[in-house]
Amino acid sequence: MSQLLGELDPLTDFDRLAKLAKMIDMHAARIGAAATKLRLSNQARYTPQRAANAGTATPADRIRAAYQGGSNES
Repeated sequence: MSQLLGELDPLTDFDRLAKLAKMIDMHAARIGAAATKLRLSNQARYTPQRAANAGTATPADRIRAAYQGGSNES
């Protein structure tokens, strides 16, 4: 590792390091934006009807409905 660091020339490699830092910042921003969009898309699935039915079916009811081919899921 020290051999690789010894071969670095700060004047010629500064531009390359600056480009890498800019690329890392850009990708971090893109990942953050994508994570926000994914979180918001889950929130956008809220409907008052599903919220009203959310607590009515027990886990056993949902399993039973799945075996019977019905849908009691909220």
